[in-house]
Amino acid sequence: SRTVGVVALAPTLEEAEAMAEAEVSAIKGQLFHRKDVGTAALVNSRVKEMLAIQARASREQPIKLGVLGSTRGSSLQPVLRALASGALPGAQIVLVVSNKADAPILERARQHGILAKHVPVNGRSREDYDAAVTAELEAAGVQAILLIGFMRILSASFCARWAKRCVNIHPSLLPAFSGGMDLQVHEAVLAAGVPETGCTVHYVEAE
Repeated sequence: SRTVGVVALAPTLEEAEAMAEAEVSAIKGQLFHRKDVGTAALVNSRVKEMLAIQARASREQPIKLGVLGSTRGSSLQPVLRALASGALPGAQIVLVVSNKADAPILERARQHGILAKHVPVNGRSREDYDAAVTAELEAAGVQAILLIGFMRILSASFCARWAKRCVNIHPSLLPAFSGGMDLQVHEAVLAAGVPETGCTVHYVEAE
């Protein structure tokens, strides 16, 4: 295992390497010095290994993803582009579910040949509704879930059923600004004058 790393700054690579070598040589004790680290041969070897892993993933059965959304689904578009380009060879979206019949995310899914279903609430309890959604997901063979603008709080039973297999993107750096959704969060960030913001990808839990 690597125990020491040395960095040197110099006008040329050769000078920097010589400086680093001098520092390493000054270390007392038994060391195994790998001179191939950072060389083109080693980098090419690592790249070849990564490409082989990616190729194997594309040949294997991809993980089947389900999407829950209530809005336009604009955040779904980058995922669709990544899938179409082959950047995510080990994944496939097989179903998009919405609680709103007119949610544009459903039409977005259909335009990409993805099964899209509206599961109406119809006065059902949160647990009963989530059970109906789970039934649709299971029927499509979904293995993991992406929440993209899904405007419902999920029940504890749903979170338990899909534990560590359901992820959400919140438009702030949690725990800051955790209470709002979508544009509300960005407005709150601007109003607070926070100099830095971002997003958080997290597992969905019952808390």
